[in-house]
Amino acid sequence: MSEKVTFIVSARIGPSYNEVEIEVDKAEYEAAEDKNAYEQELVDSYFPDLVEIGIGIKE
Repeated sequence: MSEKVTFIVSARIGPSYNEVEIEVDKAEYEAAEDKNAYEQELVDSYFPDLVEIGIGIKE
């Protein structure tokens, strides 16, 4: 079984706070040339799970 790295991605909007744990293979993470870009991709891919965004018309 391969080793895992667990990231916590969180979002705070006003009083609301949500977070999600993401497990990735440690070897995959260590193989990434740009760790910041790898982590940003995780944030971008899980952001919709953390924050519900909508738009409406004010009447």
